[in-house]
Formats: sequence, structure tokens, C-alpha cells
Amino acid sequence: HEMKQQKLNLSFSRRINRPAYSDLNPVRWYTDQYFYYTGNPALVPEIAWLLSAACTFHHKYILTATYGFRDDYMTKRLVVDSAANAIKSMTANFNNMQRFDLLFSAPFNAGLWSMQLSAGVNYSRYPFPQTGENGIVSRWSANAQVQQQLKLPGGFRLELASFFYSRELWGIYLKDQLFF
Repeated sequence: HEMKQQKLNLSFSRRINRPAYSDLNPVRWYTDQYFYYTGNPALVPEIAWLLSAACTFHHKYILTATYGFRDDYMTKRLVVDSAANAIKSMTANFNNMQRFDLLFSAPFNAGLWSMQLSAGVNYSRYPFPQTGENGIVSRWSANAQVQQQLKLPGGFRLELASFFYSRELWGIYLKDQLFF
């Protein structure tokens, strides 16, 4: 009989992300006299919904699409505390956060040389706490990984890994691109 060449996996999940104790504890932790972190006892758990589809072709090529939605999204918020003449950092809840990821993975083999290639794009959209409740930020970003292995005489192996990440939104920060 003929083996199936394609496979489709679907998943749908709901998660509750609860705040950590340090995110709730209102005690102040000072970094220096101008910056401190404090917990927020008013935090509520974040509800996350995740929908994912993964297609496998020819038993080795994988294409995955994932959509995530978080309600009561938790992230850091920086606030000027004029009474303490300092910047206060705290975790706060915001409306929602959405993220879409598309990832492709493929192995290649040529005798003594093998390679695993992964490439993806993602789109993030969420409230930006420094601009008020109505401020929304969004950004597309991309990444690629190449891992290679060469079999050498005497049972030795040479491995080389390369990674690239474009600029990406990460909470209140914009991570710079990275290659190594």
C-alpha cells in the first residue's frame, strides 16, 4: 500500500497565565534612587487562546501557522512617580494582545553533510502601556536558523549553527536585530 505523504495536525487550547508573586507584592525593590519595581495587587490572570495548524509534507517538510490571542494581557508599565522622584516599573493588565507566527522547517542531506533549515515570520499587535490605554503597536518580524553537520574521518563531526532575528517588539522594548 502507498504511505500518506502529508499529515495535518490541528490544536486549539485555552490557558490561564497567572501573575507571579513578585508581580502582585506591592513592596518596592529599588535598582537605584531613580528607579524601582513594585507589584500590582490589582492584577488579574491573563486568558490566552492558541490555535495552531501544522502540515507535514513528504514526511520531512513542516509548515506551522499559529495564532494567539491574550485577554487581560500582562506586561510591564513604566510610570513617573513624582512623589518619589523616580520611575516606577510594574506589571499591569491591558486589553489584549495578538500574535501570528508562520514557520517552515526543512532538512537536507547530502552524504556526509546534513542541514536543518528553519525560517519564519511573525506579526505582533498589542497595547503599548507607555502611550495610554488606546495606544497600539504592531510589527512584522522574521527569523532564520541554519544548523549544519559534516561527518569527518575518525568519527568526528563538525557542526555550524547560524541564527538571524530581525527587529521585534518585546513588551515595552524593541529588540534589535541579531545575527550569530
